[in-house]
Amino acid sequence: MDIRQFIFPFIMAILANSLMIVIIYFLRKIPLFANLFSVGFMVILYLLCILRIILPIELPGIQIILRDQSFYTWFKEIIFVYDDAAHSGSHLSIIPWIILGVWVLGAVILGVRSLSVQRSFKKYLFANGDYSTDEERDLLSAIAQEVLKSDRNISLRKTDAVDRIIVVGLIHKTILIPDDDYSVDELRMIFRHECMHIKGKDLWIKLLIQIYCCVFWWNPFAYLLKKDLDLTLEMKCDFNTTKDFSDGEKLLYIDTLKNRSVSKKRKPPFVVSAELVDGKKKAKLMERIQKLLSIPPNKAKQFAIQTLSAILLFAIFVGSYLFIWQPSFNDEMSEEYYELKEGGEIVDDSVAYLVKKDDGNYTFYADNIPLEEIPKEEVEKGLYDDFPIYE
Repeated sequence: MDIRQFIFPFIMAILANSLMIVIIYFLRKIPLFANLFSVGFMVILYLLCILRIILPIELPGIQIILRDQSFYTWFKEIIFVYDDAAHSGSHLSIIPWIILGVWVLGAVILGVRSLSVQRSFKKYLFANGDYSTDEERDLLSAIAQEVLKSDRNISLRKTDAVDRIIVVGLIHKTILIPDDDYSVDELRMIFRHECMHIKGKDLWIKLLIQIYCCVFWWNPFAYLLKKDLDLTLEMKCDFNTTKDFSDGEKLLYIDTLKNRSVSKKRKPPFVVSAELVDGKKKAKLMERIQKLLSIPPNKAKQFAIQTLSAILLFAIFVGSYLFIWQPSFNDEMSEEYYELKEGGEIVDDSVAYLVKKDDGNYTFYADNIPLEEIPKEEVEKGLYDDFPIYE
């Protein structure tokens, strides 16, 4: 597809993606919705946001083009250079290529930096001593067998290299705990929580979000997605950890969160990790505790609100494919460029497009019906720039 046909579907994808992220974020801030949304449902909505941005495609024949003659006018003049005063043809100016270069350069720099930080910090972690005892390792092994059905590729390190409890590693997982004194009950809660992170593939989800933020580093809504997803994953892990607990065990789990929330100034820069609790984020800790102590919502009410929210977001998702917002091109062109040679009928470009043939020429379609053959010379002159072109 010509990059000129890619620009505006991509912008539409960015707008729809950002709108969905904002809606999800603010719905979670409303107590009624926050208490009724299940964490699994929230994760699905986040994945829907990511899916929209990585699939900026067109739907020939059914997509409605919304022509803008005001807001996009300046944008059109910046990114397109017209071949003559009549605007009979156009090509991309150097500015979109500069923007693309800056985008790619920024993504590469952030990606390399993230990888470098991750490797250096992991090297630092494992260069320090391990003070874990046989009893602690045996307890982790027993809980891993219970939760994960296997204790392979999971290990424990008690070290002064960290001041909080975290799990790292995509293949070989390591639970790191500060060199401190723990009761057996505390360790049981800690190990079960971290094993639930491993079982839920949370580190892989965080890796995908990190890649997403590196690629779309210029979009502030990407970081909003990352910020909100962290809390959602922790709440999901809390729920899965305590769903079979008695009231006493649940209170013990909450006490463990509180007792291990004390955080020093040191912040692990490891970009793909999951931690038990960040003591600096008191509001999020309280939200997690309130969620654990809250009365389960009415299932019928929960289902109704989740269904309506899903319909709203899915409508935005689908609608962003059915409509495409782009500037009005070639305003000064005469009608002859929009007329069919045989019928003389004005063609609506929302239902018309070109398909490139093997010999380099094109077939003109309207309402998915092939109407005429277009010489490649006419297309190269820009006479059909208003119409999508497909290989």
